[in-house]
Amino acid sequence: MSKKSIPETLPRNTFSEPCSSGLLIRQEPESDRELLFEADVSQDVPSSAGQTNLCSTELKKLERAMFVRLDKLEQKMSAIETLLRTVVQTSDTSCEFLVNPCQSSQELDDLCLKLQDNDFRKKNVHYLSLLGGKTPGDAIRRVLRTIGTNSLWSKYSMRGRKGKKKFGELNICSVIIQACQKIHPKVPAKVLEDCIADTLKYAPHRESRMEHEQQTD
Repeated sequence: MSKKSIPETLPRNTFSEPCSSGLLIRQEPESDRELLFEADVSQDVPSSAGQTNLCSTELKKLERAMFVRLDKLEQKMSAIETLLRTVVQTSDTSCEFLVNPCQSSQELDDLCLKLQDNDFRKKNVHYLSLLGGKTPGDAIRRVLRTIGTNSLWSKYSMRGRKGKKKFGELNICSVIIQACQKIHPKVPAKVLEDCIADTLKYAPHRESRMEHEQQTD
């Protein structure tokens, strides 16, 4: 009985190799495999990009929540430190805001008028420098929390943008910078100004966060 020959039906751009059973195994050239692989990868790119954007958004939300919680913790610590220092200075009432922060723009304006007196200004610079702070940003946040509330600072920005009041032109701004330079003598005034701008920028977020927590308590 004669053996029938197997017709060659493989495309010209493929090749075959024998296996243990004697059958021919069709294989695709490497170039075709690479094209198929690249096509599969290109289909997955939009999904990966969407997941990256989603993770980035979630990380930003988490970062903001952590910032608010840390700020609230620092606020409590600052309040304790302020009370301890004011107990030592109970006979001096010239720095009343160390106990009662300004709650309105009018109260802040009245404080700025008092700061025109050189002795009053020096005394406040000294007291504010006692608040300390491990970093320039920490020192700025402690001083601003001592002087006014988040509700007050939400009305200000460093340069008065977006319809807010200009904080940089107030006397209290230079007092804050002088006090923080006593805490961190090597830090330039420009760095402290940027820290003030950032703290004022996030004041509305801290205010809304605190209101939400008070409603849920």
